[in-house]
Amino acid sequence: MRTALVSGGASGVGRACAERLSAEGVRVVTADLAPGWDVRLDVTDPEAVTAAAGRIGPVDILVNSAGIIGPNKPLWEVSGEE
Repeated sequence: MRTALVSGGASGVGRACAERLSAEGVRVVTADLAPGWDVRLDVTDPEAVTAAAGRIGPVDILVNSAGIIGPNKPLWEVSGEE
């Protein structure tokens, strides 16, 4: 069985993706700041992300849908601090 991690999975696009993947038979782990989801996670905290990844285990599908406003440039040009 494939595993998907959906950040921002509590609402909006993230929740819709989580529901669709689940309906397709994928094991879905939702991560959000809102309580009540699989993983309470602040994706802007690198240490918290590393710890969550260790708890979740291997991921086949990653949906980055957390509502973070950052620099408007290609991902490969964004520094860790940004």
